[in-house]
Amino acid sequence: MPQKTESRVVEFGRQASPGSWFLSKESDIEEQRDLLPYSYYLRQAWKELKLSGVLCVDGRPVVYLCEAASFTHEEKRERHRFVWNQGLVPLLVFLTPNQVEVHSTVKMPERRPAEEGLFDGGASGLIPNLGNIAEALEVARFVRSIETGQFFQDHASFFPPDETVDRCLLKNLVHTVRRLRKTGWDLPRAHALLGRTLFACFLHAREFIKPSFYPDGTTCLRDILSRPRVEEAKRLLYQEFFPRLRQEFNGTMFDTALGVGTHLKA
Repeated sequence: MPQKTESRVVEFGRQASPGSWFLSKESDIEEQRDLLPYSYYLRQAWKELKLSGVLCVDGRPVVYLCEAASFTHEEKRERHRFVWNQGLVPLLVFLTPNQVEVHSTVKMPERRPAEEGLFDGGASGLIPNLGNIAEALEVARFVRSIETGQFFQDHASFFPPDETVDRCLLKNLVHTVRRLRKTGWDLPRAHALLGRTLFACFLHAREFIKPSFYPDGTTCLRDILSRPRVEEAKRLLYQEFFPRLRQEFNGTMFDTALGVGTHLKA
């Protein structure tokens, strides 16, 4: 860690009020019992983002700090995407020897030019005119404004509730159901497919699904759903993937799907 950015990280920690916590290393997570509900996500972020610190206010993580000699635009975009998908903290701070950037991770991440999606990618989450927080006095004011909530009021346009990951997920689900209905799926079967898809994504994210559970030639659910022929995707889902999950997890989540999957219309 460059000495200049290291001193900034230390300053962020030093300015935290007694009622707040600053985690300067991953092992600090276990020392705060109130962080237990967030511990999995904090450890995940520490590993994926190589965090330098986390500011917690009122028992909840609020700011992730990342420091490096420099960050490319793509590196910042990917970190923003990760934090937005987590849906845990609203602020991501990038520290370099010559610059401090504060990004709102409530705003949708920017999309690569070649990417496609159901909805437009978000504009930049970079909150302007905050470069002066590199100085110790401004760090103190910055941290205090976060703790009191004043920062979020002053920059309310950068925290639109309709761009949170939860809201975007609901929009996508509603849009997907409508598209399935247009192709002949009845509502219960559409809901059943989406419910099982979400559950499978949860199992995959928590690494409960072993690579051998997926059909040959696939490594994730996206690979199955991306098959060019609808009939092939249905076969892989309802004759291979869902039956394996039912067998491995011994639950009822996938039972009905096995009975109706082969009768679904394309």
